[in-house]
Amino acid sequence: MPVPSGFDRLPDELVTEILLQYLSSHTPIPLRRDKRYMHLRAGIMLVCTRFRDVVYGDGAFWQGVTITSPGVMKAAMTRSGTRPLSVDGYLDRQDTREEQAQLMLIADEAERIRSLNLVTSRELLSLWKVELPNLEVLALEDTSGPDADDDQEFDLLKYFRSPYLKILCLDGLAYKDIKPMFAETIQELVISEPRGDITAWRLLTDLRAMPNLRKLTVAFDMAEGAGTHTLVEYPHLESLTLKMSGFEEAEFLRYLDAPRLLEIRLNIFAEYAMTFVGMMIARRLLDRVAANQQLDTAMFHSPGARQLYMSLMAEGAPRRGIHLAFKKVEHLKNLISCLYSLFLDQYLGAVRNLILPSGKRYVDGATTRRYQLFEAMSNVRCLRIEGWGSNTISSGLDYRREKEKEYRPVFPCLETLELDSVRFWQTKAKKGFINDLMKSFKRRKAQPLKQLTVTNAIRSKEGDLSKLRKYVDKINWDGIENGGEGDSSVAAV
Repeated sequence: MPVPSGFDRLPDELVTEILLQYLSSHTPIPLRRDKRYMHLRAGIMLVCTRFRDVVYGDGAFWQGVTITSPGVMKAAMTRSGTRPLSVDGYLDRQDTREEQAQLMLIADEAERIRSLNLVTSRELLSLWKVELPNLEVLALEDTSGPDADDDQEFDLLKYFRSPYLKILCLDGLAYKDIKPMFAETIQELVISEPRGDITAWRLLTDLRAMPNLRKLTVAFDMAEGAGTHTLVEYPHLESLTLKMSGFEEAEFLRYLDAPRLLEIRLNIFAEYAMTFVGMMIARRLLDRVAANQQLDTAMFHSPGARQLYMSLMAEGAPRRGIHLAFKKVEHLKNLISCLYSLFLDQYLGAVRNLILPSGKRYVDGATTRRYQLFEAMSNVRCLRIEGWGSNTISSGLDYRREKEKEYRPVFPCLETLELDSVRFWQTKAKKGFINDLMKSFKRRKAQPLKQLTVTNAIRSKEGDLSKLRKYVDKINWDGIENGGEGDSSVAAV
């Protein structure tokens, strides 16, 4: 007779809580239209009979309803009992019987719906007659495109207005239809690619209708237009995400004031000169974010050609902080120099944790500039390198500037080094990251590292571990070798 595992002995109530937490942590709010919630729920039910019985027996698992066949929708709504519902999916017409049945099911349960996420059309929205009196989250993506008839004068979204509406995500709708949705209950607003010309000053002015706004995402190119040059304060705004392509978006930053700002994300598509101007204008808000919390964790990442990401974050709250994503980098050397000398200079000395994620676009002639930026992070205690992120510090923990003979150390206070999926040695060569790292260890005058952690090493060699022991007090090595590209090396032990 098999002995029950520890999990088997857990009561159903606790198993339910664990599975619901799993679902919650893997699905966004609002629910996306990719049927992720429905597929995750089905996957849980396939694990074992007990999981299936737990899911079938508790209505909490059926609160997420994806627009699919009316029978499946009806079954989920019935199993959910009287609980609040989150509805997501595609519904852009009501021509067929199935589409009419889907809309009827939504109408029948309108009072229970708290979250609605639709890919839809202006045509369907103009025919929508279902009031949602308790709606808290609304996400609409209009697929009508630029040729949609926006000249009709009527309140397109009036049936979606609710005294409880807190989160509003609108993609592709006409701005004249969006603006009436601005209300004092809104705490989170996302506007993506709206139809119509919206100037920076018009948007700043219209946002005043939401005095409790805490999170704002603006993802579109603003139109040219003059405005009154005065600061507009949003007293509760904590998070700002902005697509910056030109001068108008920079002007938006110039006249926006947010005394409680904890997070700023700039996705910068501008040319180099405009990038420089925009960053100089944004400096005031960067200073505000840094003043409102301690930014002791940094991330430097180059995920692709002409892309550079730099983040300064609060430890334990990685979403908070300064996040800069340069999407069309023209002069990489100059950009990195500006990052450490003009834009982020006063924050770098406070960094204690540095993360270098994997990325193949580091061998670009900007090595010295990167090292100069890292040299400014003189108080880093923990360095984590992932995959190709090792190319970021290709000569190890020191470097030489042009025409200099002496090496300059970086991270003199380093205590912990983490290497995850890092390639130790190159193919058919005596060169490799680990060789350069050990050479830099030899040249350092600092104390040995307290700890080195190695996981999923790629192309390590026998003897690497013993050589590293000279420079580190404690080594944690999982002994797992990921050969990569067909390599079959044996892990060091």
